[in-house]
Amino acid sequence: MKKSCKAVLVVSAVLILIGMPVAVKANTIVLTQNSNYSYGDGGEFTAVTTGQSFLGNGYAVSTLVNGGFQTFCVQNLVDFNPGVTYNYTTGNATGSNGTEGGISLSEGAAYLYYEFATGNLSGYNYTPGSGRVTTAGQLQAAIWYFMGEGLAPGFTTSDQFITLADNNLADPFAANGSLYGVEILQLTTPGSNPSIANQNQLVLMPVTDGGMTAAMLGMGLVGMFLIQFPHRKPAFSRI
Repeated sequence: MKKSCKAVLVVSAVLILIGMPVAVKANTIVLTQNSNYSYGDGGEFTAVTTGQSFLGNGYAVSTLVNGGFQTFCVQNLVDFNPGVTYNYTTGNATGSNGTEGGISLSEGAAYLYYEFATGNLSGYNYTPGSGRVTTAGQLQAAIWYFMGEGLAPGFTTSDQFITLADNNLADPFAANGSLYGVEILQLTTPGSNPSIANQNQLVLMPVTDGGMTAAMLGMGLVGMFLIQFPHRKPAFSRI
């Protein structure tokens, strides 16, 4: 009887833990620039995060640098300071902010970043150095353009990446939704009340299975616990 009660209690505890929300610390991000990758004040930026690791979400080796992943910003009138720790959340639009806040991630920006991050962006120079810096500037300008930020000084619509998106997408300015597995990292300054929004960045998100993995894990754990407690024959059973 004691074993049976223990089994029920253990199984119940497992089920509760599977569905129980867990309190976690804020996710943080530190962004840095490198002269072999970054174009002026724009991307590429190297992002190192805590709380979540995005490195296994499809990033090519060429877009993983110094323990982080390479990213680009989606706003040109909002800033961040390299080396400073920020909090972040993820979403399909820029975070709440009086300047350039609430702007949906465009399909053009998501498409170009996906192609870049997976190492497949046609025309991009992935070799660190001046060639990569030049194409980083072109890609940053194209991302800003498709986010409705206008053309950066010195760039035109003949930018090779603007042309690439125009040729491959029906409407690069349309809201991306869940296409390409790309979202926006919405940066805020820790400890500020209310939180101060900072320059938002792009990220590849993991492919989800709708909770199937957690469900299968739960079923497996329950099965393991049940196996530990053999069924007893009724006292009146015959041998």
